[in-house]
Amino acid sequence: MSMRHGGCSEPFKIAWLFLLLASALSGCSHGPPAGTVTGTVRYKGEVVPAGMVTFLSASNQGASAPINPDGTYAATEVPLGQVKVTVTTPRPSAEMKKAAKQSKRRFGKGVEFPESVDSVSVPDLYGNPAKSPLGLTVKEGSQPYDIEMK
Repeated sequence: MSMRHGGCSEPFKIAWLFLLLASALSGCSHGPPAGTVTGTVRYKGEVVPAGMVTFLSASNQGASAPINPDGTYAATEVPLGQVKVTVTTPRPSAEMKKAAKQSKRRFGKGVEFPESVDSVSVPDLYGNPAKSPLGLTVKEGSQPYDIEMK
């Protein structure tokens, strides 16, 4: 009877290669299909220059995107199907100035803060997924969605 030392049988090698390939391919998965949503955010006709847009599915999967100074946003990996849309914005400028003054007192004169922060404050209703009237059916690929709040 002869025994091989250090060698593998051909079926074992094939099985090992198959497992290795399957493992590598499973690591390439990008999750479920998703969409990309782009648009402009306005409140009472005025461009919203700062904040966050969030898309939330019924199963609490979501995607968010910052609002750029020109009011545009681009959200990627948005779950497909019906989603709730929320918009949150920074506090009004007067509140930001007050917070900056309080921080300056606390942290000293060497701390610099902007004199004014341009923002458009939207009602809290739009930031609450349970109450927001905004919604969209997201499709795979890219689609536009301009957000007009009143």
